[in-house]
Amino acid sequence: MNHRLHSKPFIGLIALYTIISTSSTNACEHILGKWQSSKSLSLDYAKQRTDKKYSDKQIQLLQDIFGIGQVEFTPTSYIFFIPEHTTRIQDQLKKNAEQIHTNNIVYTVCQKDKVIIAENQTKLKENKHTIEALKIMDISIEEFTTHTLHFVDKNTYWTSPLPRMSNLREYFVRIPKD
Repeated sequence: MNHRLHSKPFIGLIALYTIISTSSTNACEHILGKWQSSKSLSLDYAKQRTDKKYSDKQIQLLQDIFGIGQVEFTPTSYIFFIPEHTTRIQDQLKKNAEQIHTNNIVYTVCQKDKVIIAENQTKLKENKHTIEALKIMDISIEEFTTHTLHFVDKNTYWTSPLPRMSNLREYFVRIPKD
């Protein structure tokens, strides 16, 4: 009898492992691949807002930053690439260096219309400047490293670039495979 009691938890663990490994690798196949930030979709949304009007300077900044980033999702990570670019801040041009950000992720929600990813927080916790900025803004690390992607269709999604900024959306479109 002891043999049966011990085998049931073991079978349960195997079933749980199978569910977790399947959901983390296969369940979000519709997000896998490369995506390009869409300047036109993102700006159209910002300009059409009736509950939040952006100033001319804010629109100029959005024009400078939307449309340049690319992200690639794999089953276990993402790579965010921003090429060298120039932004206008307070009527001065600022040159920004190329950036590549790679991090391990877990797909915590995977639905046809919504995917939620959680980043590995280890790298972020090592960046003291980011941690200080989050404290000033009263944003938790968990909130900052959890991203919700809302699908418009199978080739377009939007996300809020920063936590608590649901009035601002950055749209991404799928880059076709070669």
